[in-house]
Amino acid sequence: MSLVKIPFLVAGAVGGYVVMTAPNAKVPVEQRAKGVSAFERFFSATARLYTLGFKALILSGSILEVLVIGASHFPAHPLSQKILDALVVGPYSLTRRITISPLFVAGAAIGYFGAYFRWQCYRTLGRLFTFEVSIREGHKLITAGPYQYTRHPAYTGSILSTIGLGLMYIAPGSWIRECGILATRGGKIAAWTYVAAFLYGSASLFQRAPQEDVVLKKHFGEEWEAYAKRVPYRIFPFIY
Repeated sequence: MSLVKIPFLVAGAVGGYVVMTAPNAKVPVEQRAKGVSAFERFFSATARLYTLGFKALILSGSILEVLVIGASHFPAHPLSQKILDALVVGPYSLTRRITISPLFVAGAAIGYFGAYFRWQCYRTLGRLFTFEVSIREGHKLITAGPYQYTRHPAYTGSILSTIGLGLMYIAPGSWIRECGILATRGGKIAAWTYVAAFLYGSASLFQRAPQEDVVLKKHFGEEWEAYAKRVPYRIFPFIY
């Protein structure tokens, strides 16, 4: 049963990689929006470093679980024994607990949807999508695709994706939970680092959205105001 998890874990890693990878080059400091908060300036300056670290965390979670699953099916191989010795806290038989649980399926569905939704934002905005708040040359107000549902749908996708991936990694039947990793200091540090990174990133996006609205309103005027009336929610429909 655990072998069936591998394509799900690989898909999760790919989705997380897409979510945390900027589709366009970094915007020079002098071309970024003026009048934003000091926190936003810090977030823009460090966003790519933050996503690089989060990407490493996401990829590590998937890769290590795939290695354990593979090694558990070929336990006699010398490399498999080294993998299991390093990544299983207790008897090798603990790997039999690695399986697909309902929470894992729910997390996968949320994570995949979030990643796909954000990828659609990349496609819709094209060259205008940057990790830094800015008005590009020839900038147009995009209201099609995901932007007809919320004004900042890429943030919706990012938040949902990281929630979903987190559930996949921590659900019953996961390697980190069933093979004793969560009880170790390293496992606890990794888990809490993921939580802290998610909370920091989400808080940063929630503080950024209204500032982006101010920048866009100033640049597009009545066109943006009409759009804001049609699409009143920033990130989550009917909520915010």
